Amino acid sequence: MTIEKINKIYLIAPKSHRDTIMEHIQNLGMVQITDMDVDEENKARDIFSRGDMASVTERRTKENLFNQVINAIAFLEQYIPPRSGLSLLTRGPLSISRELENKVLDEFDFRNFILELKDRESRIKKLHVKKMSLENRREHLVPWKELDIPMSYFCRTKHTRIRALSVPASNADACRNAAEELIDALFSMKLGETRGEKNIIVIYHKDVEEAAEKVMRDFDVRSAVFPCEPLTPAESLQVIERDLEDIRKQVLHLESEIRGMAENLRNLRVIANHLDNWLERKRAKERGAETANAFVIKGWLPEKNLDELVNTVHSASPEADISVTDPEEGDDVPIILRNPPLFRPFESILDIYGKPSYHEFDPTISIALFFFISFGYCLTDAGYGLMLALIFGYAAWKLKVAPNIKKFFFLLTLCGISGLIMGILTGSWFGNLFTDHDLPTARLGWGNFISRFQLIDPLGKHIMLFLGGALGLGYIQLVWGVLIKTADLFRKRRFGEIIFDTLPWLFFTWGVAVSFFLKMPGYGMCLLGLLMILLFAGRDHKNILLRLVVGLGTIYNTVTGLLSDVLSYSRLFALGLATGIMATVINIMAFLLWTLPFAGWLLTVLTLLVAHPVNLAINVLGAFIHTSRLQFVEFFPKFFESGGQKFEAFCIKDTYIHIRDDEVNPTISD
Repeated sequence: MTIEKINKIYLIAPKSHRDTIMEHIQNLGMVQITDMDVDEENKARDIFSRGDMASVTERRTKENLFNQVINAIAFLEQYIPPRSGLSLLTRGPLSISRELENKVLDEFDFRNFILELKDRESRIKKLHVKKMSLENRREHLVPWKELDIPMSYFCRTKHTRIRALSVPASNADACRNAAEELIDALFSMKLGETRGEKNIIVIYHKDVEEAAEKVMRDFDVRSAVFPCEPLTPAESLQVIERDLEDIRKQVLHLESEIRGMAENLRNLRVIANHLDNWLERKRAKERGAETANAFVIKGWLPEKNLDELVNTVHSASPEADISVTDPEEGDDVPIILRNPPLFRPFESILDIYGKPSYHEFDPTISIALFFFISFGYCLTDAGYGLMLALIFGYAAWKLKVAPNIKKFFFLLTLCGISGLIMGILTGSWFGNLFTDHDLPTARLGWGNFISRFQLIDPLGKHIMLFLGGALGLGYIQLVWGVLIKTADLFRKRRFGEIIFDTLPWLFFTWGVAVSFFLKMPGYGMCLLGLLMILLFAGRDHKNILLRLVVGLGTIYNTVTGLLSDVLSYSRLFALGLATGIMATVINIMAFLLWTLPFAGWLLTVLTLLVAHPVNLAINVLGAFIHTSRLQFVEFFPKFFESGGQKFEAFCIKDTYIHIRDDEVNPTISD
């Protein structure tokens, strides 16, 4: 409904109290600390300076330590059984008491723990490297496992060469013929075939080695390289298997030790959370400036929290001074939206498009009303709306998720309620599942109850009324957008733009609507609006002829723009009909199976249970996308500029673990 009033603050205090003040401000969680801009630094350069290199070095040391802790957490989490999907959502972040946190910070030697963890990680990596080497050797020796001579025989001898070769099967005959022609006294023995290659042993004199190498190159022959050890390939394979089994046992033992160390994962998260918040304080200090005896920081603060900040800071440092000013023109002021709980879920739409700037109106309530109606218009089925509301209502209530996700779940819950209302008014409950007398489900007797609340029949005699409702909703939303712009211009005292820009558009648009009921007054309003556009749209140009040309172009854009914008809302009509038609088709197809012998009823039930949720998902996605498009493309351009930045308070973060009280953390020594 409104954008929270924000003040710019400057805090100056003794440097000796800086750490205590920053901790108090962080625990308070109400101030967004920003960098001193260039002009401010120049003005203060004779008094203040940025933090020294020692401070930066200290921060970088802690950042390195923080990264080590994060890496250790990630490594340990690999050895913890993953939670199931539902428990992952329903269980929130781990929460501990402040007393337990202090105990961990005082007693847990996380540096030595990380060193022990790295040692085991390094040993596991070395074992995996050794395992890969052994597996490669095994793969190389398997084709030769039937060779019953020691591999040392394949080392170079004084007069002969013994080679183990793998010849592509397609080249084997040609290779043998070429070898027999070039090499005298060639001995060969086949040992089998693996993966399209023939494995052979050849023996030849060293004098023909050059000819042998040529044959091997010409026919893509691979030569096996054996270690000079007095073992046959089969015996070597047995040794490799024993070594692999030994590695497997060592890895299992190390992994068991790591799983035992994983009981300290909570302690590591405590350390990570503490370091994370320490670094936040350090970065916040570096955004300010300092002298030998004082420091200054700049930030943004909600006006309503000023007294609380002053009391908190003065409790830590009575000498501190806080100066407060209003935002200046050109300041990039962060915003906080303040809306009633019922409308807050619709802030998710702004999160997608972009937040309003500090000096704009908050459009959340306007979006809420039109988005709610438009989504229901697209869904238009009470059964689907009820399913959507129940699913995401339960998710928002039960699941432990981030606040933005929870807000989005509430949004979809409200969208489901909208679809439920529109479905009741149109008499659609999973299409015609309970109202078509040709379907067995009509015998349940719900049809008469449903018909009592049905006001329109969009698939029958009221189809044009259904279309007219969608177009009428679009017309009202577009006019409302221009009225918001008019109010914003009035607030900014830009009366010329109201008289020459927004009022002519409103006269023409209202005239179109009035002409449906009172022709002459409506036509008169249209002509008045068009005449004002013609005369004043080009008022920035001195040439009268050019003014008229610009006015005519603006008239064309106004008329066609209004027509195209209103017609865009016909997509609500189309999607609303599509939902009911698709649901009806599902029912007809499902009950065609009803008459099948034995399992016909079961197939029908299964078809309904599968097809309707799929249809729900498709139509919810379509309704959300097209309803959002109408807000972003048709509604927002009438008044909304966006560009605002979310207020990011300097506060205690519980990214890794939640601490259950507000006591100040003790520090970690270097």
